Amino acid sequence: METIEAGAEGETLSTRELRMRMVGKDISIAELARAADLYPTEVAAMLGGHRHLSASRRQRIEQAIVALGLDGPVEATPRPGEPSFTIRKPTVE
Repeated sequence: METIEAGAEGETLSTRELRMRMVGKDISIAELARAADLYPTEVAAMLGGHRHLSASRRQRIEQAIVALGLDGPVEATPRPGEPSFTIRKPTVE
């Protein structure tokens, strides 16, 4: 799985975590691609693990991650009308 460095601390993000953060902040692949000055198809292929990133493309994506605020934890909140679930672990008595 491809990983991407983000933030001044050098946090390592998996592509799965990046996708989760994008969903949590409602950021599309097209928006990430625009911020990184790449084609959306390139970014989609990278997120799907189908494309290796050159050093310059990786750096542009890392800068876009920071610019879009994806470099920290994201609280995902359901959109209006979207189903949500409360997970409760069973208690042992």
